Amino acid sequence: MMLPTLVLIHIFSYLEIEDLVRASGVCYDWWKLIARGRHLKEAEVYELDLSETDDLYRFLPLTMFATLTRLNISSTKISNRHFLQIIRTAANLEYLDISNCTSLEQTSIFEIKNAVFSRGLEYVDISGNQERFTILAVACLCSCENIQTIVAHGYNFHGEELLFLSRTFESLSSGALQLETEDGYNPIDVMSTFEEELFDESFF
Repeated sequence: MMLPTLVLIHIFSYLEIEDLVRASGVCYDWWKLIARGRHLKEAEVYELDLSETDDLYRFLPLTMFATLTRLNISSTKISNRHFLQIIRTAANLEYLDISNCTSLEQTSIFEIKNAVFSRGLEYVDISGNQERFTILAVACLCSCENIQTIVAHGYNFHGEELLFLSRTFESLSSGALQLETEDGYNPIDVMSTFEEELFDESFF
């Protein structure tokens, strides 16, 4: 039995933003009440977790992403086009989780580097995307001066790739930027130790 519209609106007024977002994906009628009403349009949202919500992001007003500092869209079906729209709107983003996004290509990383990643973004999780994100996408992220942590669980970088990253990006070799390929494991630290043991630094 469908509840009267006024009752639903009253109920929705008590929900937190993330609960409203998920409720808007229940059916079209609920989405009309929530997404087209004042509940989301006037909200200043700073953290949003849309993980494992398929394509729910498509039903949210784009303005809702404008004030975000933390966004988790892991394990969703987000497309390159929608990702770029959201990321360009989220100018204050500091934390971004795009792990296990099977429809996202690394070209989206290249296209938005200058627009967004050079701003205040400090943390990026690209875990589970190793089939689509190559060493070039990782290097692109490493070149962003504000990023402090890149989480890339599941990536198996070759020694040559790690050497390239550590020699190209001062932030990696100095430890200012952390590249985590497994929980708490930074392969750059291992590479640096390996280099010190095998090579005389005077040759470089």
